[in-house]
Amino acid sequence: MNTLTQILLYLIEFAFGALAFLALLRAWASATAAPMRNPIGQFVMKLTDFAVLPLRKILPRTGSVDLASLLLAYGAALVMVSLSVLVVGALNGGAMMSLGAPLFALIVLLRWSLYLLIAVLIVQAIMSWTNPHHPAAYFAANLVDPMLRPIRRILPPVGGFDLSPLVLIVLANIGLIVVNNLRVG
Repeated sequence: MNTLTQILLYLIEFAFGALAFLALLRAWASATAAPMRNPIGQFVMKLTDFAVLPLRKILPRTGSVDLASLLLAYGAALVMVSLSVLVVGALNGGAMMSLGAPLFALIVLLRWSLYLLIAVLIVQAIMSWTNPHHPAAYFAANLVDPMLRPIRRILPPVGGFDLSPLVLIVLANIGLIVVNNLRVG
């Protein structure tokens, strides 16, 4: 694969990956009832409203599940996978489309979801030590607290240190290993 192709594939993954991350963050915030009236929530909403609001007319929110945001995230993953297959196929003598693209896009979306979880956990941990009153700390805590609570019941803080984020990061990395093996196998 030549340099230009690698750059093109990177730009495709960056653009559609960023959109999917924002849509996943929006769906996650909706599921956890994280307040969107802060700078982070407003940023996410402004960058995803162009697609989520029209989709919401077709797929209204059901309880805490934001189907429009989830569909946007999946659509971004599917477009990314499809464009990548087309670019690589064009270099190999002809454009071809993989019939497995929808399934592969779902696997990519699972991988991105786990990366997002790890990133939010790291942000939450760092912000809790450095500036716990920052809007990002509050937003991140609202996202991860529902997942950390069951772990905290089993593993309470040790000497004032909450190890539950570390446990969840380990579990997320195990999930990444499983998802990456789905992608290969």
